[in-house]
Amino acid sequence: RFVGPEPLVDTCVIAFRGSERFSNVESDIDVVKVTLPEDWRCPGCASMSGFYSAWSGVEDRVLQLLEEIHCGRGSGRGVFLTGHSMGGAAAVLGAFALRNKHGLDVRGVYTFEAPRTGNDVFVRSFEASFGSIPQWRITHDRDPVVHLPLVAFGFEHLPNEIFYDSDGAYHLCNGTEDAACSNQFSPPWLWRASDHCSTPLTPSGSICRCEGWVPLAAQAATLNRGPGGDAPAAERSWLI
Repeated sequence: RFVGPEPLVDTCVIAFRGSERFSNVESDIDVVKVTLPEDWRCPGCASMSGFYSAWSGVEDRVLQLLEEIHCGRGSGRGVFLTGHSMGGAAAVLGAFALRNKHGLDVRGVYTFEAPRTGNDVFVRSFEASFGSIPQWRITHDRDPVVHLPLVAFGFEHLPNEIFYDSDGAYHLCNGTEDAACSNQFSPPWLWRASDHCSTPLTPSGSICRCEGWVPLAAQAATLNRGPGGDAPAAERSWLI
């Protein structure tokens, strides 16, 4: 739980770790499209089964931990979600479920190098549900992951992209699929796998192995592990 600065005073943040290598992403993106359950209140909405499993596999645990740190439903405290790569997809689905299915006060969603999470119906429903609530997706140069799953498969990005080019300058694109930002590198022969982890936003230049990541991940794994056993695979992929 954060103590500051504004607007994070007395709020909680859920952070999902993502895939570090493009080869991991290829295996993470399950090509089976699934319809979101009725209790999501999103008729016609669909996602990839791998993305949905990444969220649903930890959903109950997230709700439990939010209650334990006094950020659950009715607490009066807001929740922010963030994630990198496939963790970004989990953050998007998690934000929608926490707000529409569980009634939590979700106040912002910030993703880094996230793939297309849902179909066009999901994108429209997400926009309608979140309105003026901040929702930003940060992309970097020729990262391949932001171009998956392909638009041809019926998937679409959420709006509000902050695109960092090779010089570290950023560009704002408010549309869902804007050729002025990362979509200028849509053809696969323009992709560069190393851009998935490289970033101008951390001192180390990497969002996958930035300073402090290893100790934090180790600490989270310890907290999430039951006595005498390893944490479930789903839980090892996220931090809270």
